[in-house]
Amino acid sequence: MTGIDQDARDEMLRDEGLAWVNRLLSGAMTGEDAAALRSWRAASPAHERAFVDAVRLRRLVRGVILETRRSAASPRSADHRAKRAADGRRTRRALLAGGLAASGAGYLAVNPPGRLWPSLSELTSDYRTEPGERRAVALGDGVSIELNTRTSAARDGAGMRLVSGEVAVTSRRAAATPFVVTAGAGRVLVADGAVNVRLDGTSACVTCLAGTAHVLRDRDQVRLESGRQVLYTAERMGPAAESDLTVAAAWRKGLLIFRDAPLEQVVGELNRYRAGRIILVNEALARRPVYGVFQTRRIGHAVEQIQSLTGARASHLPGGVVVLT
Repeated sequence: MTGIDQDARDEMLRDEGLAWVNRLLSGAMTGEDAAALRSWRAASPAHERAFVDAVRLRRLVRGVILETRRSAASPRSADHRAKRAADGRRTRRALLAGGLAASGAGYLAVNPPGRLWPSLSELTSDYRTEPGERRAVALGDGVSIELNTRTSAARDGAGMRLVSGEVAVTSRRAAATPFVVTAGAGRVLVADGAVNVRLDGTSACVTCLAGTAHVLRDRDQVRLESGRQVLYTAERMGPAAESDLTVAAAWRKGLLIFRDAPLEQVVGELNRYRAGRIILVNEALARRPVYGVFQTRRIGHAVEQIQSLTGARASHLPGGVVVLT
C-alpha cells in the first residue's frame, strides 16, 4: 500500500469516526446502530484510534472556542475596560467570527454537529453558562436573572433575549415599564413579579413564579398569574395551564424533580447538565415512567440512579457517552 493510499484510508476512517460520534450524540441512535458501532470499532486498531480521535476532536474544538472567549473577555487595562464597555460585544463577535472563519471552523461554529460545542450565537452572548453551571446576574433597575445550565442570553435594548436554555427573571418595576424577555417567536413582559422562561430550539415554555406576566406571540396574548404557564412555538401559542412550581423552580435549588415522567424526558433533561450524552435505544424503556429526584451537583451519579429506578443496562463509551438499553 502506497503512502497516498494510506493517507486516503486514514482520512476515510477519520470521517467515519466523526460520523459515528455525531450519530451517538444525535439522540437518534438505535440498538442496531450501537451494535454496528461496536463492530466498526473492533474491526482494527486503526478503527478504534479513529473513533477515539473523533472524541478528542470534539473536546479540542470546544476547548479552543472557550479559550478564545476567555481571551477576548480578559481586560488588560482601565482604558481597555472603558473601550469594551462601549463596543465590547460587537468587537468580541467580530473577533470570534473572523478567527473561527480564518481557521476553517466558521461553519462548524455556526452549525455544531450534534451540539458537540456551543454555536457562535451562543458563544457570543453576553451571559453564558456551561453544563452543570448556574449564574445569577443583577441587571439593575429592579431586575435580576438567574441562568440555568447550558444557557445563553444577550442584552436586547432595555430587555433581554434568551438565545437558548432557561432563565428565571425577577422584576420589581412599575407596571408602565415592564422588563421584556424575547424568547424564540414570543415576548414575555413582567413588571412586578417573577417568571421562568425556557427555550428549546423554537419551543418556549413560560411559567409565572410570582405576580403576573404577559406573553405575546404575533397577535396572540396570554396573561399569566402565579402558578400558571404557557407553551408556544413559531406556529402557535397554547392555552394557559396549571404548573407545579415546586418542579418548575427546582433547578434553582440544584434539584431535578420528576413525577411519573417518561424516561425519555428525564434523559433529555439530564443531558443538559452533564458532559457527553446519555442515549436511549429502547423505545419501551424510553416510555417507562420515572418518579425521582436528581441532585445536579451529583449529576455524575445520574446513570446509576436511572439504572436503580428502571433496571436499564448502561454501556459507557468515550467522551461521556452512555448507551442505555
